[in-house]
Amino acid sequence: MRVEPAPAWVAFVDTATPVWLKLLRPGMRHCLVFLTGDGFYLRIDPLLNLTRVEVLSKPQLDWQFRLLLAGGAVILPVDRSHVYPSRRLGLPVHSCVEVVKRLLAIDDRRVLTPFDLFRYLMEQKMKNILDMGDNSV
Repeated sequence: MRVEPAPAWVAFVDTATPVWLKLLRPGMRHCLVFLTGDGFYLRIDPLLNLTRVEVLSKPQLDWQFRLLLAGGAVILPVDRSHVYPSRRLGLPVHSCVEVVKRLLAIDDRRVLTPFDLFRYLMEQKMKNILDMGDNSV
């Protein structure tokens, strides 16, 4: 499996633990982020009681992506050059969405659930595509 080059990837997964996550949209109940480093990759998984950080090699990253995709996850490449350079202080909530927003410097208070984050990232991707189209004219 070949991984598309990108500074970051956000994975959206379906999980039902803790039980209250069943209130969220199926398939978009949890999110985690993969960041690129200098020859390595970081997997940052914000959980309920801790944040798991793992250093991965390229083959390990490919394997992680295969496992996530086999489990029905959606993996979205994110170009971090199009996010805000600074961020206002948000709500002091430790959720997977808030951690990913802070890592990617996303400053939008309407992004509260993994599905909101997915929609926000897709909207940003479409804006970037449309902006590139306008510049080529």
